[in-house]
Amino acid sequence: MQQYLDHCAALHASPAAGDDAKRYYAKDITCPEEWAASLWRVLPAELHYFGEKDLMRLLPEDLRPENLMIYIGSDGTFTPGHADI
Repeated sequence: MQQYLDHCAALHASPAAGDDAKRYYAKDITCPEEWAASLWRVLPAELHYFGEKDLMRLLPEDLRPENLMIYIGSDGTFTPGHADI
């Protein structure tokens, strides 16, 4: 993870690299436990994974996601639904 973060910092530090820079995007990776713990401390309980306002908890058990996932990308990465800024 540190290698990835260093790479993102290097891309951000030298915007002259432009579109020629190699960009990485991680999709559907399991959220590190430390990150999840940090989220639980700052998010209201009703927004927690399978919390009161999480609609995933209403799905039948066999259709529920198996883990909390995150998407990370450096500047210039995107999916059809969003762009990382």
